Amino acid sequence: MRIIKTVIGCLRLLAFGLFTFVCMSAAWVSVSVLRLGVESGLRIRKFWSRGFMWIVGFSIEVEGKIPEEGPYLIICNHRSSLDPFVLLAHVKGYPVSRADVGGYPLVGFGAKVTGIMLVDRSDRSSRNATKEKIGEVLASGHSVVIFPEGRTNVEPLTIMFHKGSFEKAAELGVPVLPIALEYEDVKCYWHHRENLIQHYFKYLNRWRVPVKIVVGRPINGVDPFALIDQSKTWIDEQIVRMRRDWDES
Repeated sequence: MRIIKTVIGCLRLLAFGLFTFVCMSAAWVSVSVLRLGVESGLRIRKFWSRGFMWIVGFSIEVEGKIPEEGPYLIICNHRSSLDPFVLLAHVKGYPVSRADVGGYPLVGFGAKVTGIMLVDRSDRSSRNATKEKIGEVLASGHSVVIFPEGRTNVEPLTIMFHKGSFEKAAELGVPVLPIALEYEDVKCYWHHRENLIQHYFKYLNRWRVPVKIVVGRPINGVDPFALIDQSKTWIDEQIVRMRRDWDES
């Protein structure tokens, strides 16, 4: 059985590579050659994310309404390196991710082509530049998607939220849209004790990966710390509820 799962994982990885190559080639042609604009790239990225979720067997349940238009600062807790695909399969916006994602095989190429903002949190100048870019995107009327914990978290509830993006949202009067994300199997969390390939294969050789996202109501305010407190509290409450529902089912 283990050999069969490994073979399935390899086939899924190959399928993802081919699918990514096709989608990213289309994104590059549409944005760089045909000059169709950023909306074309966003649509291709959403199609790419949904296709990847189907390839790896993710079964995603969505509770709540996702706004079609922005701008919003869309924030979510972080469990796995594949969380961005879960969100981007459903939400429309410019994601912010760690700088090292740009070096990931296939995924890094897709991030660069589709305009994902990469930030090195250990570099103050990178953090400041990303914060300013977030402000520019929000001011232009587009939403930003960010995981404010800054890294994947295996604790029962969320850890500290970084405040930079919340400061920009408060400054511009842009509402925060909180989203809670949880996997039915806590073994899907990324502990970072395993490398990226091991982490991927933990999903790729599964038949099905149940995951749920809960979309909250927009939160408005001019105090970034209040925005953090309200959104963090709401996400923690949803995590507790989802875990309780799964334990009782």
